[in-house]
Amino acid sequence: MTTFKIKKKYIVGLGNWLGSISLQGKQSRMRTRFVSLLEEALERYEKDRKAMLEEVCVKDEEGKPKLIEENGQSHYDIPDDKTEQFNADMKEMGEEDAELTGPETAPVFVTVSNILLNYDGKIEGRDAYAYDKWCEAAEAYLNTTKE
Repeated sequence: MTTFKIKKKYIVGLGNWLGSISLQGKQSRMRTRFVSLLEEALERYEKDRKAMLEEVCVKDEEGKPKLIEENGQSHYDIPDDKTEQFNADMKEMGEEDAELTGPETAPVFVTVSNILLNYDGKIEGRDAYAYDKWCEAAEAYLNTTKE
């Protein structure tokens, strides 16, 4: 079974970007399968993030995480003395590799790697930096398959 590794903090951006480009046939099918794997990795990432939040946040009378409403948005109530460590832990978790694996994924990973490495359209803003990191992940995958 083959594995494609990408930093967790790049999962959402890569999935969104892949969904925004126009592809046909096999490339489109392989992208869809790859994005499904990204979604699974994102679910694991979000589950870990929520567990970390629940560890540090203030609890209500029932022991459930307390939410605060501000400007129409709700977020967990994290005590000031835990905020810095929580942010550091979240940053560290974002730097960890998400490992995408599954049966019959080699053609998916090769195709998506080639889409990334051969893309010749414009890339702007945040995606420009992230694109370099996505390509590094694709190159690392392709290099492991040559060994």
